[in-house]
Amino acid sequence: MAPIINVRNVYHNIFKNPAAKKFLNTDNAAKGAATLALVSTLSKDALGCYIYVKQSFNNKEIPDSRRHFVTALDLSNGICNVAIPLVTGPLLNKHSDKIFNKLFGKYFDDEACKNMSNRLKHNGIKISEKLISDKLKNTSRNAAVAGFGVITMLLYSQLLVKRMITPTLSTPLADVFKPLFVRLDERKNARLAAIEEQKKNKCDACLSDEIKQDTKISNDKDTLDMTMKENPFKSNIYVISSPFTKFDKMILQGKNYPKQV
Repeated sequence: MAPIINVRNVYHNIFKNPAAKKFLNTDNAAKGAATLALVSTLSKDALGCYIYVKQSFNNKEIPDSRRHFVTALDLSNGICNVAIPLVTGPLLNKHSDKIFNKLFGKYFDDEACKNMSNRLKHNGIKISEKLISDKLKNTSRNAAVAGFGVITMLLYSQLLVKRMITPTLSTPLADVFKPLFVRLDERKNARLAAIEEQKKNKCDACLSDEIKQDTKISNDKDTLDMTMKENPFKSNIYVISSPFTKFDKMILQGKNYPKQV
């Protein structure tokens, strides 16, 4: 019986690991959510890069003059899509709070709390201004910062990097990687040619052995036919097989029988 895996315990052990806690910044939910968003997009781009490069390199429908450049272009796209967010993403994540405060901080300050308290009182809802300030500045703001960090990271990695920065850098990088794929293709063709040559030599050797065997059998048959012409009353039992060579010689060297009257 297969062991039962408790997924909850597995994830609990992963996120309790000190290295994972430091990388994901689990003490700050907003930072951890943005980091997970970055890791997920980079994993997708890395896998896509591997698939695209492999498909382009093995696609024989593309002429060799273009196939190597197309493969190099796929590789350079993948490197830019992964390396640039990986290096600059943590920096953006670190300063996302400052960016949020500059853009939306006025909606969570003391004045916003006072205005909300006045609106609630005007509608007949009595809630202390201290409670409103606590919920708005802590609970609501933390959720807003977490969402802003995730959205910012996704927009940065999938829009700014992939659609603006990568197309600018990928074409010059493709010229750098193109000779690499030319050499890899030459090695691959040489290896396939060596394999085909080995198969051809093996087939030629097998064919040569078959021809020699057929020639030997044909010679044995000719010898037997000549013997039958010389002595028609000789035993007509002939075994043409290499394991019975001694028996064949014994029959061929038998004494002539007298002619029948």
